[in-house]
Amino acid sequence: MRVLFVAARETTYARNEVLLRALRQFAHVDVIAPGSAPRSLVKTSASMAWQALGALRTHRYDLVFCGFY
Repeated sequence: MRVLFVAARETTYARNEVLLRALRQFAHVDVIAPGSAPRSLVKTSASMAWQALGALRTHRYDLVFCGFY
């Protein structure tokens, strides 16, 4: 199983961390997340959506999961 995990907050945020750990036990997980804490939710969301579209064009995923925003 292959999963695309998209998060607008850092992956070390508690909810994202728990979900990622669980998903990684059962699937290959590709993660799209900002490198640092986002300053603008609008800009960060647009960037994450653009990156997710690129990933969806190049790979096949069984599940796309949007982590805590």
